[in-house]
Amino acid sequence: MLNDFIHLSYVSKQYLWLDILTISWFAVLAFLAAIIISLNDAVSVLHSKMNNRKVSFALFGIRLLTGFGIYLGRYLRFNSWDVVNHPISLVYQITERVFNPMQHPNPWLVTIGFACLLW
Repeated sequence: MLNDFIHLSYVSKQYLWLDILTISWFAVLAFLAAIIISLNDAVSVLHSKMNNRKVSFALFGIRLLTGFGIYLGRYLRFNSWDVVNHPISLVYQITERVFNPMQHPNPWLVTIGFACLLW
């Protein structure tokens, strides 16, 4: 939702403050919902099946995958339905970035940045 700030250049200057307030409010709520509700549910399920060390490792992996998913959606413009509609393109883009990290440093920076934000 934070990406929606990009679109503020297209709105009327008269109501810019209202758009900033609205986007900010919903971005904060979405972030809190994701962290508090979703991640806490995942932690509860993981704790029932694993010890603390394994849960920490699993959460680290979840956060990295989430960061990479944000990169795929924000920068490569993939959506969840592209798994069905464009699977070859999606797999190609993912493998290109995973196996050639020196040619594509941005995915790693975005992935690690968002993983740290989620931590």
